Amino acid sequence: MKTLLLAALVPGVNSLRSLNASRLAALNHGTIRSPIPGREAGTVLQKCRQWSAEVGEIKVGEEAANPTMSIHLTGVDTDAILAAATHEDNLGNQLRMVRRILFEALGIEDADQMSFTYEFPFLWRNTPRTCEVIYSNVRSLPDTSLTASRDTWKVIIDYPLDEPGHTTRDDQGRLMLYQQNNPAGTRTLVWLPAFFAEAALRDLSRLVVIDHVLTGERLAGYATFLSPRTGAPPGPCWKTSKAP
Repeated sequence: MKTLLLAALVPGVNSLRSLNASRLAALNHGTIRSPIPGREAGTVLQKCRQWSAEVGEIKVGEEAANPTMSIHLTGVDTDAILAAATHEDNLGNQLRMVRRILFEALGIEDADQMSFTYEFPFLWRNTPRTCEVIYSNVRSLPDTSLTASRDTWKVIIDYPLDEPGHTTRDDQGRLMLYQQNNPAGTRTLVWLPAFFAEAALRDLSRLVVIDHVLTGERLAGYATFLSPRTGAPPGPCWKTSKAP
């Protein structure tokens, strides 16, 4: 339900367009349980059809095998809901959101800490190996964090945004200073991504706020000014509030 609502709030996001049972199950991997492994999409479809029978704004397509699903929001002032949670849009939460998206794409288990070190196991030439992965701000890392241990490689992933007044040149300068102080080098790879453009930063800010509002039971608290009854006078009507 949270995924459907998120897709309705940010219709411009490609990954949330034309959601169907299979994609909903994939986006919620690990949270959908099925008695028979591989049938999670069927579980999602059954739940959404039950909700759709109770709440007309939850739409299930006519396709028999893998229908599309969506929530149609009518008369809901979503901007007012999000405006009440703008205080959650800060650099720390933005970096946590980027880390979560990045680590999900890389298949790395997330952790709730900003400067994050992860030991990634892999097989090379049929020999088990490990690689340290660090997600942190390169410009503030000490030499010990930039230096790999003798038998492992280290990969450092820098932030794609920073505090005002700092640019990627600060990170590059830190690495140049390390090379000057450590001429022998080290087995460390550093990824310095380009900083987000203004449009990407605005999208990230909105995503941070939306994710906060839709986490747990917070939505009800931020939408207290909306009526839970269809046709309630006057003002907007929160027609999807009956759905689990």
